[in-house]
Amino acid sequence: MRQVFLTDVSTSVLVWAEGEFLVEHYLMHPLIEVVPHSHPFESVTVHIAGKLLGRREGVIGQWLTDEHSGHISRTIAPGAWHAFLTGDTGAVMYVVSRWDDPQERDSATRKYIGEPLGPRHQATLDELAASK
Repeated sequence: MRQVFLTDVSTSVLVWAEGEFLVEHYLMHPLIEVVPHSHPFESVTVHIAGKLLGRREGVIGQWLTDEHSGHISRTIAPGAWHAFLTGDTGAVMYVVSRWDDPQERDSATRKYIGEPLGPRHQATLDELAASK
């Protein structure tokens, strides 16, 4: 599995995997919208830095800033949609995912259900589909 994943709105790095858990470090570009989407795993996000607004299933969160470093989101269930906006600085976060089947562990960028986040992301999704 590749360790770095690019989309049109982010760059992510797989930083740790053991058993049913996977941790990714996401660098979110400034002033972007990540449209509503879901993943086939349970997850939480840990805000590190920057400006980030998350929303999910009808709930809009608060803008997180550098003052909120270390904030951990509520658990996002498998298949539950969520979305993000970033401010003028972009944002940095960890995504911690828990997989029912550790053999299925993969990047959230690749295990993504929803409208692709631009041509780069579509190419990553196409590459995954072609490898099956």
